[in-house]
Amino acid sequence: MKLELARVLDELFSREFLINEPFLISHMDSDQYVPIRVVQELPHIKSLTTDPSLVLEAIRSASKVILDEPNKMIKSTDKLLQRNTIILRDVPENLKEEDVKSLFVSDGERFLQSIKETKSECGNTFFIRFEDEEVTLEAWEFLRDKTI
Repeated sequence: MKLELARVLDELFSREFLINEPFLISHMDSDQYVPIRVVQELPHIKSLTTDPSLVLEAIRSASKVILDEPNKMIKSTDKLLQRNTIILRDVPENLKEEDVKSLFVSDGERFLQSIKETKSECGNTFFIRFEDEEVTLEAWEFLRDKTI
């Protein structure tokens, strides 16, 4: 039973499922965690068990989800769901990739190596995609007071 629950949990928190099923996304907090009580009420889970301790065991053995420290919330480990993009708004329309990267030259050199992509897709908006969420958040903190 635990293995089947773990498989279902991995499926429920897969990118493919979340894209087509906004219910779980609507219950995510800012760190993309969903309360376990919400997960336990899902028909997919309730059809297998109503035992909260079995659900916790299944979460621990699942490969694509993790628990928070007090064991109250669950989230996907899928890198594609991580926040890894900084959006620069209201930048000059003629801004180039080199200009964006130059923001990191003085004190932010460590972020340059983590940039996966920079692009301007619409008017005066620029997107900087990093390799992971942690670096993205640090880069965002670094850029907060910068001007172009």
